[in-house]
Amino acid sequence: MRGQDLEVLVLGPTDATRSGQPVPLGGHRRRALLTRLLLDAGRTVSAQTLLDDVWDDETRPVTRGTLQTHISELRTALGGRIGYHAGGYRLDLSGLRLDAMNFERALDSALVSAATGLPESARQLLTESLGLWRGDALQDVADRAWAHPEAARLTELRKVAEEQLLQSRLDVGEHQQLVADAEAAVADEPLREQRWATLVLALYRCGRQSAALAAYRRLRDLLAGEMGVDPSRPMVELQAAILRQDPRLDGPGTNGMRGLARTAATETLRRAHDAADAGDWPTVQESLIAAETSGSLHVDDLELLGDAGFVSGDQETSIYARMRAHMMCLTQADTSRAAVFAMQIVCNYYVRNQPSLARGWMDRAGRLLDGVRESAAHGMFAYTEGLIALAGGDPAVAVEKGVRAKKIGKRRGDHEIEALGQAVEGSGLARLGDIEAAVPLFEAAFAAACVPGRLGPVAAGQIVCWSTQALLSVAEYDRARKWIDVVEQSGMAFPGDCHVHRAEALRGVGELDAAAAEAEAGRREAQDVQPLHAGIAHYEMGMLHLASGSLLAAERSFVLAKACGVSQQPGAALVQLALGDVDGAFRAITAALASPVVDDLARARLLPAAVRIAVAAAEHAQAERFAASLNQIVRTLDAPGLAPIAVAARTELGLRTGVPEDNAKAF
Repeated sequence: MRGQDLEVLVLGPTDATRSGQPVPLGGHRRRALLTRLLLDAGRTVSAQTLLDDVWDDETRPVTRGTLQTHISELRTALGGRIGYHAGGYRLDLSGLRLDAMNFERALDSALVSAATGLPESARQLLTESLGLWRGDALQDVADRAWAHPEAARLTELRKVAEEQLLQSRLDVGEHQQLVADAEAAVADEPLREQRWATLVLALYRCGRQSAALAAYRRLRDLLAGEMGVDPSRPMVELQAAILRQDPRLDGPGTNGMRGLARTAATETLRRAHDAADAGDWPTVQESLIAAETSGSLHVDDLELLGDAGFVSGDQETSIYARMRAHMMCLTQADTSRAAVFAMQIVCNYYVRNQPSLARGWMDRAGRLLDGVRESAAHGMFAYTEGLIALAGGDPAVAVEKGVRAKKIGKRRGDHEIEALGQAVEGSGLARLGDIEAAVPLFEAAFAAACVPGRLGPVAAGQIVCWSTQALLSVAEYDRARKWIDVVEQSGMAFPGDCHVHRAEALRGVGELDAAAAEAEAGRREAQDVQPLHAGIAHYEMGMLHLASGSLLAAERSFVLAKACGVSQQPGAALVQLALGDVDGAFRAITAALASPVVDDLARARLLPAAVRIAVAAAEHAQAERFAASLNQIVRTLDAPGLAPIAVAARTELGLRTGVPEDNAKAF
């Protein structure tokens, strides 16, 4: 029975077939159990974890005997592929086909065909891959938290396949037929630019230049209204080509978002690598895309293309390159490197403010590394876990993971992993209040990033970003500005980062006009790395509008910051206070302080505003507690830069509530 053709289906309701005939799996609980085992296929899942996850909606305790009964029935149905190991159960995938894996392989082949100028092959593969879907990903367990990351990852890949199918149809000359489908795709997901690119180019090829430009304007207005950003550089270039009626747009083979680079570029792979040495990332990207028209890129070239897209802000190109490199490594049984590419995709989705997709790829990386001998990939995994811990407000875990990454990097002689570990360990220590221990780690990581060729561009940019943010968070404005100047001269930073960080430092020392110019420059550059970096720029602009008394402009900036995935507090609450909505301001700042991801350093950023708002709301006891909390954090953190902020908050409390001024002096 085990040798027969068995396929498990999860792109819709969980099901199974053997030699084309249905396999009886039982009711919804047993199907959920099978899906849970599939998510960790090849790894042992403890019996307790299975009970907690599959029976999480049961009000009565469920015994292990019940679990064993369900496992026994599933083992029989699946030909003995479930085994018992060390207190848990493991599903063996050998000889078993999974529709999700078949879909990913077909999508990867289609992306290669499309990139190498074989649109008809790409269309056929994409049509077949999308035909495997019978409903939503992991449909039977869609309401379970443990299923969300993988369901989100598969759903995103489905959207990619749908977009690439539209593009492949355009490439084989079906522009007349697909305009309606492209319009429907845009209506379904209006913030996905690839869909707009296909629609704009299809309209242009139908001889409808005015309609194509009108569609571009619709996208521009949508992005400005929803997120306060402009269309990406490739979209702007496509509009310019339409305005000048560029002949390269006329025939099949021009891919809306990337086609101009492909058809215009004639340089070789050597030019791409020379450009990488010079830090010219747009040229790297154009050259690699051009080189691929004569054959599929090697995995090293795809890695470089992924880095170039990330650093220059073209996240779509970066993700596609890394997904293809990931699948290529899996085909070659290089699981460690496949895991590294999965973790790089995690970073792509975090800067796009899509944490559920990032979690899905992180889980995939963990499964690939499980049981594999230690390598630099494990250091990368620890570093990425540290970043996720910082984003989730758990700096202690970030320190633990940073130390692990640093040690693995040192053992493996990998300077990049070691420096990344130092940066995330330093960030965690800073948030725990140990600034004295954090600064040397930042300095060591920063020094490594400044050595030409020692670290890759993405690693160097991440180190710079985290280190500078940590300095700014403890009001070390002068040191932060010095680091920013060095970074800007070296070209290591991501688009817009130096301007945005400098704007915060300048605002901190009261140079508001200079800060405003830096914030606007940062917004323009960062928008291509949307939405997270653009959101940071919007927040800075909001604080500057607030300082100048432009309350409506400030309110708008904070709304855009939130739309881009950045916290709008305390700025938005201060705007509410200034507009007279004292109760609303108090509720907003209290909710922000109660967030589970707010650590002491983040609280220090919120508490001065909380004191002011609580006093205005006549919540004097609460204002006293806020001030005392800020005082304690400053003492614990031993951060001299924060002390004046705390003094100012305490002084304001004294003046507003009649507390003698010598309280502030004593403080």
